[in-house]
Amino acid sequence: MSKGVRFTLPICIPSLLCLCTVRRLDIAEKVLYNISWACVAVVFFYFFQYFRGVFYIESYDMSFSYACLLPMIILYARKKLYTVPLSFILFVGVLAIGSRGAALYFIVFVLFDMIQNKSKWRWVILMLGILFVVLLPSLADYLDALGIHSRTLSMIDSGDIGSDSGRGSIAGTCWNVLLSKSPILGLGIFGDYVIIGAYCHNIFLEFLMDFGLVAGVILILFLITRLFRVYFHADREYRNKILQYFCAFILPFMTSGSYLINSDFWIFLGLCILIERRNIRLSRKGKFAMRATPSIAVVR
Repeated sequence: MSKGVRFTLPICIPSLLCLCTVRRLDIAEKVLYNISWACVAVVFFYFFQYFRGVFYIESYDMSFSYACLLPMIILYARKKLYTVPLSFILFVGVLAIGSRGAALYFIVFVLFDMIQNKSKWRWVILMLGILFVVLLPSLADYLDALGIHSRTLSMIDSGDIGSDSGRGSIAGTCWNVLLSKSPILGLGIFGDYVIIGAYCHNIFLEFLMDFGLVAGVILILFLITRLFRVYFHADREYRNKILQYFCAFILPFMTSGSYLINSDFWIFLGLCILIERRNIRLSRKGKFAMRATPSIAVVR
């Protein structure tokens, strides 16, 4: 009840409902772009205060990482001479003081974008990416000299980058509890919190914990089917937008976070609804244009 009243009811669900009232998708996109710039300003102020010696960084910050993920993806997707460098500056900041999850999901989007958009710049970005990987040890040494111990770079250096940090144990506990207590009906909303005192760290498993194997599987299949329908009915430009929103808002739920206390899942649903409305509107315009075009008879 405490988390539902604090997060789910006043923040998460209204985020979806508010987006559904937006008339045009470009309005929401403009807001996301402006929010990304606001995040950049905050991050640069954060860095500036650190180098002034106002505070010290003693451990990695997961919240900081995922707060930077959306601006990184949005700014990179703009493909401007000033947005792409800013995106990679945020990426370096995430590597320095953040968690590996946000950095990984940003890389996933960049790879998807390079595959989908056959731009001449993709080879430049690929070469810069290879150069960056080669210079990672030097970056780690530089950060150590500044007094910043990067957890992500340390895990890469030690070969422990694939460690699940205990998430596998949590998932195993959740499965055992679900199958032993109520596999059909599930444990109810926030059931994982009540039973094991933590969330599942995986949105699909959380659906099954909350709604059971029957309703949970139906819900997962419904959401996946609707997402594919929106994606394949969109044009090339908006397919790329769906990918960038998926990487920014949904991929983090595969390893961290809960859709019941984080609005990102609901924002993604709202954006997909707006894209679907756009698809329907363009489809109707296309059909109307075909009906309105007079037939041309060729007479010899």
